[in-house]
Amino acid sequence: LMIDSKKLKKLCSNYSVLIVDDEENSLHYLNSILTSIFGYVQTATNGKDAFKKYKKEHFDLLSTDINMPIMNGFDLINKIREIDLTQRIIILSADNEASSLIKGIKYSVDGYIFKPLDAQQMIEVIKKALNYITLERENKQYKKILENIIKDKDVELKKYSKKVIQQLQYDQLTKLPNKQKLQLDFKKKIFKEL
Repeated sequence: LMIDSKKLKKLCSNYSVLIVDDEENSLHYLNSILTSIFGYVQTATNGKDAFKKYKKEHFDLLSTDINMPIMNGFDLINKIREIDLTQRIIILSADNEASSLIKGIKYSVDGYIFKPLDAQQMIEVIKKALNYITLERENKQYKKILENIIKDKDVELKKYSKKVIQQLQYDQLTKLPNKQKLQLDFKKKIFKEL
């Protein structure tokens, strides 16, 4: 686990996680594991508090319990999915009912871990989620690069187009409008009057 954690820490230093659990011992244990791996960790003891924190700042990963006071884990996940369908979420719960597992699948969670927490299992689920997060980040970077290339090419094309139109509509020696330009201006005036 130590070697694995060192590799993960190197990968996760630029990632953030929000841990939501109403059980103090579970929250403390999970916080100690994830703080040793992630660059930024926040905690919340219920869904309502977690959602407030979620709206204020971005978290790459969310780990939540299901049965909590004020707002349970599924209500929290539902509210988050209304904002961001791609948010990476892990459920950590003592609830092992089939209906809860099915609900987790419905909300597209990245992992469902049963309590008591198995640190190695948690690490494996985190690795899977991080693969998706990394791919999403890379896709965003590539999209931004492509958008910038398209923007630059569009500017170049407009400049070139303007230059070509200038060459087609003006005499190169005198710089006066040529026959094509005069005909074009004449057509525009006729259409405006109609």
